[in-house]
Order: sequence, then structure tokens, then C-alpha cells
Amino acid sequence: MAPPDRPAPVLETPAVDLDFPHLGQALVGADGLVLQASPSLQKLLGLPRRLIEGRPLADVIHPEDRTRCAERLQEAFHPEGAAREHRDCALRLVPGDAGIRWVDLTLARAAAPVAGPLSVLLTDITARKQAEASLLRSESLLREAQTTARMGSFHWDALTQQVTWSDELFRIYGRTPGQFVPTLETYLASIHPDDLPRVTHHLRQAMDQRTEFAHDYRMVLPDGGVRWVHARGRPVLAADGTACGLQGTCQDITARKRDEEALQATLQEKEALLRELNHRVKNNLQLVSSLLRLEHQHRPERAAQDVLDGMQGRIRSMALLHECLYRPGLFATVELAAYLRELATHALHTRNRQADPVQAQLQLDLQAVHVPMDQAMPCGLLVNELLCNSLKHAFPDGRAGTIRIRLQAAPEGSNWCLEVGDDGVGLPPADGGTRPAKVGLQLAADLADQLGGRLDFDRQGPGSRFRVVFEPATTPGRTPA
Repeated sequence: MAPPDRPAPVLETPAVDLDFPHLGQALVGADGLVLQASPSLQKLLGLPRRLIEGRPLADVIHPEDRTRCAERLQEAFHPEGAAREHRDCALRLVPGDAGIRWVDLTLARAAAPVAGPLSVLLTDITARKQAEASLLRSESLLREAQTTARMGSFHWDALTQQVTWSDELFRIYGRTPGQFVPTLETYLASIHPDDLPRVTHHLRQAMDQRTEFAHDYRMVLPDGGVRWVHARGRPVLAADGTACGLQGTCQDITARKRDEEALQATLQEKEALLRELNHRVKNNLQLVSSLLRLEHQHRPERAAQDVLDGMQGRIRSMALLHECLYRPGLFATVELAAYLRELATHALHTRNRQADPVQAQLQLDLQAVHVPMDQAMPCGLLVNELLCNSLKHAFPDGRAGTIRIRLQAAPEGSNWCLEVGDDGVGLPPADGGTRPAKVGLQLAADLADQLGGRLDFDRQGPGSRFRVVFEPATTPGRTPA
């Protein structure tokens, strides 16, 4: 309350009649004591009138802000302070039970005499301060994330030509904030000349068609160094739908590009080594086959020639496999249908070049499937053994017939079925065993085991039919269980 020896001051505006939850008003004397407090100030502070009036205003101000509050009051009571009376000052209150709250301190003359009390208006800005603090935290987290990801953000206003960069973008472009003003022209000037036409095309297309853009390019640093950048963004649309600017991010991908180049160089080197190794293996197999052919010419015995023919056929199937690997340059897997087709055609052609050609025809029904080399090899050798067996025994005395080779996916599951059969004279009578008796067929059964299946043979009906079911390995180097 005002001292009793002088009349209560006449306020130019209502001083203590405001009753808004976010506004508190009081009369403060030159000594800093609160003379009157509005009901809203009591609510704002969470204190009764008796604990506010007659006490220094500084008692409800945070200790760290009391000096600024005192300076502001002293300045307002100074004769020259009238011109600066309405300048705001953000302070923290320490209320009784409401927790720390932020307020804007506004001072105004409550009476005409310069020495009269001040009308103090405290506006609660806690929510705004909390929002500002949350924004600062978000900006700090964003800067940390951009630094970690080596990614900066940008915004270009096409109307004002103003360009805004984040701190990380300055670092990416080798510039210092405050010492360099980014513009569209300086940005384009920093792009490597070989990449500039592509970048400008993408930016122009994004503005004209209002679409997003993403591209990699090289930029030249002020010291002449080159850095790879991945830019991604989209146009900023005005209320009428027209593009009025661009915004997006730029990420430093120099390290990634270097790793990709090193990896590519390593892959090319390994592919060259594999091609050379494959080529040498194929040549060596062809050399062995040539030696066997020369030996065949000097062996008049029929039994020895049959053995040499069988060895040549097996080596030929292995050499052909390396040829199938070498041509496409894929060393992990083999397209099995193409390999078997070429293998069977070549085997029939080789057999028909001998003195006693057969009248058999090939019937191929092969579906495409990729298998690793450690499955393609036994599969090729298996088909070679069964095919050679049919060519040698199924069509005696010039008998005509058909040799069928099928490779089909099984109706259920991931298995595949390989069949080799003919309509010739058929297999000799069974001897009670579960495996074929001839050496070539025993070898075929062992190869089926390596393929991951079991060789079944059918003696019923004309001719013979061999069948093996296997599961193609999905990972190179893995053999089926």
C-alpha cells in the first residue's frame, strides 16, 4: 500500500485492476519496494498480497537477474530515462509455488511527477521461452546430426535471390560463416566444370516441373581440392503453386566415393586374375585332351580307345564349363541349361565324327537355372557319362533313336529334376544290386551324390531313363546337404 503521509498516486492507465492470468501489474517506488500488486500478479507469483506489497521487487526476481532488474528500475527513475521507459527486459521470477517463470518487464510512469512511482507490467512469456529453448535444443541436435552425417542444408529464395546455408554446409564447401556470403552464382561457380551442365539441368528441371532432384557431383574447394557431394532437394512452392525457390541438403560423400573407386579397382583386378586363371585351366585341359587324342591314334586296341574316348569326353566337359564361365565373365555361377545344351550338342557331334556314327537325335528340354561351379562340374560330368553311355550302347547296328535330356523345376519345393534317357535297347538285366554295375554308371552315381541327389534308373519299357533330383545351392561355394 502507498505510504499514509501522501495520497495514492493517480495512474495514467489502470495499474492494479488488470486480472489476466498472463499479466501482472504493480506500482514500484523509487526505493524498489512494491507499493501495490494487482490480483493477476498475485496469481502469477502464487503469493498473497502481504508477501508482495511492502517488499522489494527484487525478492521475487531470480538471483541471477536481480542486477539487471535493479539497473532497469534505476534507469527508468532517472530523469533521462523517460525516453527509454517502454524498453522490455526478460527476467525470471521465483514465485512461491508456481516454479520459475519467465516474464517481460515493462515500465511506465504511473504519475506525472518524475519522482512518482512506476507502473511495472510483468508479462508471462514462459511458454515462449520454453518454445525457444526447445527450438535451440532442436537446432543443436540438427547441427550435431549434420556434423555426424557430414550433411548441410540450404535454402534459395528465387524472388530475393537470397541463399541460406547451415554451418555444416559452409564446412563442406570450405568456407567460413560470416566471411563468405553464399549466392546462387558462387554455388554454381564452385561446381566442377564437367558436372556443371548436369547439375544446372537438374535444378532447372526441378523448378520448371516442380519435381524433386538428386545427383552426385564434384565441387572445387577454394584451395583447389575436389570434394564429392550428394545433393537432394525439392522446389519451394508459392501459394499459387509456382516454384519460388529450392531447398534441400548436400552431403559430403568423398570418402564413400574413394571407397567405391578402391573397391571397383579391387574387383577389376580380381576379375582379371580369375579370367587369366580360368583361361589357363581351359588351355591346360585342352592340352590334355589333345594328348589323349594323339594317344588314341596310336592305340589300335578297341578297349584302350574306349577308355581314352571316355577320358577325353570328361576333360571336354570340364573345359567347356570353363569356357561357359569365361565368356560372360561371371565366375560365381553357371547358367546350367546353356552349359548342358552346348555339352550335349558337342558330345553328339564328336561321336558322329568317328568311323561308326550313330543315328540318334537329341531332344533337349532345359529350363534356365543358375548353379555354383561346384554343382555345375558334377552335373556336366554326370550328363556326359550318361550321354556317352547311350551313344555307345543304346543304338547298335545303325539303329535310329532319340536321346532326351530334361532339366525342370520340381512341382513342389526348390528342387530341380535332371533326366537323361533314350529309346534304345535298354539296360542289361539287373544283377540284384542297387547301383549300376558298369564303371561309367558307377561314376554317374557318385557324381549324383556330389550334386546333392541320388541317381535313379528305370529299366521298364524301351530304352533307359536316369533321373536325379537336387537342390541348387543359393550361395556360391555351398553344396546341398
